[in-house]
Amino acid sequence: TIHAWDGTDGLRWGVSCIINNRLCVGNLHYKGRHYPGDICFTPPGKFDTFPIPEGIVRVNSEDGEDIVALFSNGNRLLQFKYSWLYIINVELIGQEIVEKTYKFKGAMKDIHICELETGFVWMNEHGVYFYDNDSGKISELFLPSGKTTGKRVDLDTWKTFFNSNSIIGYDATRQQVIIKKSVSTNATSGDIYVYDFNTDSWSFGKKRFLNNSKTTNMVTLYNGELLAFRQGKVDDDLEDGGEQPR
Repeated sequence: TIHAWDGTDGLRWGVSCIINNRLCVGNLHYKGRHYPGDICFTPPGKFDTFPIPEGIVRVNSEDGEDIVALFSNGNRLLQFKYSWLYIINVELIGQEIVEKTYKFKGAMKDIHICELETGFVWMNEHGVYFYDNDSGKISELFLPSGKTTGKRVDLDTWKTFFNSNSIIGYDATRQQVIIKKSVSTNATSGDIYVYDFNTDSWSFGKKRFLNNSKTTNMVTLYNGELLAFRQGKVDDDLEDGGEQPR
């Protein structure tokens, strides 16, 4: 009411990001309904103003999936759904355009996506992918660089490892992506896959990272180090996360 746009008050959303000095929110609830595939942009610099319907952008509502994450890259918005990835050009206000659509390149949860200096890495049951900010191209990291055959991680093996409780993080100091099997408490939750950007190589570690204990998501600190917390007792030695080098 204050900003003269219907819908500003009472709008709720599940995901958000800042892009081009505008707040973009997605997976919306307003007027008593749920719009899981809609996004809404605020005017530049007015992060508390949600123009409805003028600011609503709807991308392929027929896929019937929720938006699970939004990320910005310059003028481009990456919209992740369960199965789909949409690249949206938002340079012109009111003229947002879907540039590319990728089937089977979505993400189940936002903890399955991490940001790098040069792009984004994410995972799903079909593999692990890298979006290059400069070129806008997507690479499948299970394949050797520049190749279309010769997967280095067998998909059947990957599907026994990956699950909804898997998490991914980026160690900027070593330029490595770390994928932990599970945040839950079980005998193999500390199993990890590591992708090294320096050598374009994969390695596997058994019970190497916070094994058999509940774990938070992973974050990259200001100094480039990767951090996650585990659940423990008051007198636990938190220097020992349960790793078992092999």
